[in-house]
Parts: sequence; structure tokens; C-alpha cells
Amino acid sequence: MITFNLLKAIMLRSRWAIFFSLIVFAISPNVFSATENHRPYTLDRSEVIDFHAKANSKDYEVYIKLPESYSNSPGKKYPLIVLTDGYYAFPLLSSINWRMSERNQVYEQSIIVGISYSKGDDISKSRANDFAPPASTDEKFKNKVDEAGRADLYAKFLGQELLPYLVKSYSVDATRKIYAGHSYGGLLGTYILFTQPNMFDYYLIGSPSLWFNNKVMFNYEASYAKANKDLKAKVYMAAGSQEQNAQFGMVDYMMALDKQLKARHYSQLTLVTETFPGEKHLSVYPTFITRGLLWALPLKNE
Repeated sequence: MITFNLLKAIMLRSRWAIFFSLIVFAISPNVFSATENHRPYTLDRSEVIDFHAKANSKDYEVYIKLPESYSNSPGKKYPLIVLTDGYYAFPLLSSINWRMSERNQVYEQSIIVGISYSKGDDISKSRANDFAPPASTDEKFKNKVDEAGRADLYAKFLGQELLPYLVKSYSVDATRKIYAGHSYGGLLGTYILFTQPNMFDYYLIGSPSLWFNNKVMFNYEASYAKANKDLKAKVYMAAGSQEQNAQFGMVDYMMALDKQLKARHYSQLTLVTETFPGEKHLSVYPTFITRGLLWALPLKNE
């Protein structure tokens, strides 16, 4: 057997060196440019629109996927699922939706919408700006507002710009608008729930960052309860059992919010809270979103 080193020596010492070099040169471009001859992978029935948010003067990409039955069902209205962290959540839910909703009809087919991070900002900055709430409307908390907290403007963009556009442009069931967010996205969900609960009909809140700004979201909840006798919403909260630690206490804070809400005895609030054994912060999202949609849009038990 001729080894590589022996072949190299032959090439260097023989008249065939130039010939072999030309062969290598000829085949190398095909090796390195093979992907140029292939199509990029795309999600069926999906589209991307550029959206300028007037509320916060930010630009976003909005990812939209229509149900399999959409084109063959004129007049049918579909639930709308709006996802934060769209770069990750949108393709993931697209795959889950195909398996659970379109191929096996376990839960209802829906219109899926994912929202990108703000253009020109890195992920951390975009999430801190858009998902983190102002500290409180309470006077004693005004000096503690996190400079990054601009969720009030982002919520305005969602409620006054994006949702009206989606309801107008697509066959949306306006009584079944579903919010889904995880971590800071879960924090944003609780902020909207306690400030503009009618924006969505269902709230899927995963691993909410309720530790944020000295647990300020509990103050928002208390302020809402003081001003309102009822809370009309369907809320599903979930976290992984391994998310508990001394710094963030995801599970303890989530259960504390569950207890606080149930103590209000809101007649129009439906609240379900779950903890998934063995799941951590980075692994829990697929389980959370699947279980949340099985809860919100069930067609049969699974």
C-alpha cells in the first residue's frame, strides 16, 4: 500500500508532480464550493416580512407560517400563536406543529408568528430592551427602573401595530390569540398579563424571570389586583425542576406567583402551573411549548 508520505515523495521527485498538482487544483474548487449547487433549506408555507415598530422605533423581521389546510379552507379562522425569541422558537414550533397538529391532529392547526430580535442590536440588548419591564408605576419604585426595561413600548408595538396587522391580513380567530414566551419572554408575558390582559386570550409563560429587578413583577400583580376585581385570561406557566438555584429561584418564584394569583379568586382566570422533572433552563422550552399548546388547543388526549 502506498502511504501518503511516500506518494508525496514520489510527486516531489518526479516529472509527474506538475500533473498531480493540476489534478488537485482541478478537483479542489468542486469540494469547497459544493454547497453552491444546493438550495437553502426553507420552511414550507412560511414567509418573512420586515416590520418597523413605531412604538419604539425598532425594526424587526416577522416570521409567519400558515397551516397546512389554510389555502383549502376559505373563511376558516385559525388560532394565532405569537412567539418571542423567534429565531429559535419559530423553526422549532414549526416542526412540533407539523408532527402534533398537521400530521397527527393532536391539537388544532394554527397560524404561527415569530418575532426576531431588533435589527442592529445583539440578542442580549434586544431582549433586555424589549422584554424587561419598567420597575413600577408606584412612586417608590420609580428610581429603581432598569435602564434596559422598555417592555411598555414593546407591548405597545404588539398590541397596537403587529396584532392588528395580523388580524387584518390573515384569517385569524381574534378570540384565540396565544402569547408564548420563555425566560425574559416569560417575564414579558406576565408584564402584559398584569397591564393589558386583553391583548391575548392565552398566555403560555415558560420559566419566567420573576427575579428581575428585585421581583418587581409581584408589585405589578399587586397593583393590578388593587385596581381590578377580575382577570379574564387563560394562563399556563411551566418551568424545569432543575432551574432552581440561589440566584434566580425560577421554580420558587413561579410557584409563589401561582399562589398569589389563586388567592385572588378571580372568577374568569384559568391558571395551570407545571414543573417538569429533570429539565433545565436551556432544555425545557420544547416540553413547555408542546405541553402548553396541548393545554390551549387540544383535539384529543395525548
